[in-house]
Amino acid sequence: MLKLLLALCLFSYVGAAIAQPLDLDVIARQPGTEVIKGRAKDGTEIVTIKRAGVEVIIQGDKEISIDGSGPAVLCIWSLAVETQIAADLCYPSEYAA
Repeated sequence: MLKLLLALCLFSYVGAAIAQPLDLDVIARQPGTEVIKGRAKDGTEIVTIKRAGVEVIIQGDKEISIDGSGPAVLCIWSLAVETQIAADLCYPSEYAA
């Protein structure tokens, strides 16, 4: 029962944190990550993040994710990012970047 309560608490924090923008500088500093910034024809900034066969393209308020390495990698990566956001909310400055 306690595990279920903790899981529900975690997912409630994660749900609120998903709307927060990604910190591209922190992601870019991770080994093996490539961040490409450019401009579209309409002048909006396009940011492409590539890592381990997963490509995330962010243009304005739109985000497209492409998983070229297998079906589970993007799912695991999304869960890892959401878990890190939840840990930062629950335990600020507890875990190093």
